[in-house]
Amino acid sequence: MAADVLSVLTPSVVTKIVSRIRTPGSILSRFFGFEIGGKNVDQVWGRTYSYDLYDHVRKVARGRLPGAPAGSTSANPIGNVQLTLARSAEKVPMLYEKVNQIRQIGENAGTQDRMGLKYIDRQAMTLRQRSENFREFVTVGAILRGGSYGYYLSGDDLVPTWDTTGTYINVDHQIPAANKLTGTAFAAGLQMGTGANIVDASWAVSSTDIPLQLEKVSIGFMGQVGQPLKYIFLDPITKMHVLQNDKVRQLAGTSSTPFATYEKMPVKNPDGTDSSFDTFTLKGAPNYVFFSYAGQLEVASGNGTTLVDTKCLPDAFCTFMIDPDKSWFQMVEGSEIVKDNDLAPGVERSGHYSWIMEKADPARFELHNIQNIGIELNIPKAIAFARVR
Repeated sequence: MAADVLSVLTPSVVTKIVSRIRTPGSILSRFFGFEIGGKNVDQVWGRTYSYDLYDHVRKVARGRLPGAPAGSTSANPIGNVQLTLARSAEKVPMLYEKVNQIRQIGENAGTQDRMGLKYIDRQAMTLRQRSENFREFVTVGAILRGGSYGYYLSGDDLVPTWDTTGTYINVDHQIPAANKLTGTAFAAGLQMGTGANIVDASWAVSSTDIPLQLEKVSIGFMGQVGQPLKYIFLDPITKMHVLQNDKVRQLAGTSSTPFATYEKMPVKNPDGTDSSFDTFTLKGAPNYVFFSYAGQLEVASGNGTTLVDTKCLPDAFCTFMIDPDKSWFQMVEGSEIVKDNDLAPGVERSGHYSWIMEKADPARFELHNIQNIGIELNIPKAIAFARVR
């Protein structure tokens, strides 16, 4: 491994550093405030915890005749949910004799990187990005792919996947079956408590009444959780079907501008490049906000031995949700005991934590990252996931 590093870093003249892959970073988790140090993150101690569910009611108080004693009503029930957080823990070992000899990344071979500081810094950045990608994976599975994700077992590793068939561990956030449409036919579409199919025709057909379907989804949310539809997440191809839809254009009153607003989200990849995260609203229905994204993560497919670049927002599917806020979902960070070095006492560290541990034989150090995270989805009915084409 060390010899391979040295062979890469020894050309006599290097003019720049070129990355052949534009990484997605933490685009979606940042949008929801789930990134490391994000605004929608809560911390608990340990890796396992629980929380209570207390639902407000729509029931109307009973009237009573004059002079009659107060009527009795049962206490509002409280539910309880038990959670175990997902754990990532990685390290990168580096021998002192190797990092002390290599040149600075992006510099001429004659420019020595004293103690490999620049190289070490970049390795630490990559390790952190892997941790951010882990959060992105959990966010996408829990919120934007029907509420489930899993892990295949490979030695001591748990290999992440959004295909939960035959997984060693499967995490299910209990989005109701009536809020999900994952088949290929539209005859038995989304119902969401309305008693009727909602997505009953493909969005790839220009005559499909997409605005009517959106209104029905919104009515479904109002009946289930008391709030209307706000956000729709979709892939770029489905986005084009929406903008070219006959009913959408009729709603706009013109064939040239079906959207009321269209802009690039001010969200960049880790290297500063465009993230392709677009947002738009429709004329005649500006209360619905669409988000389009084509970013990918490398996750397991099939039996867990094959890793493939997979779109975070799957082709042909949409995720619908009410206005997100901390009252109904958030990222949760747990804690565990770590030793910053072999002689240090064990200390409980919460959230994402990184440190350098020195080792003696051979002389080396290790870059470490750990985190224990999960999504607390308090109102599963606030999300719907459906095939739309």
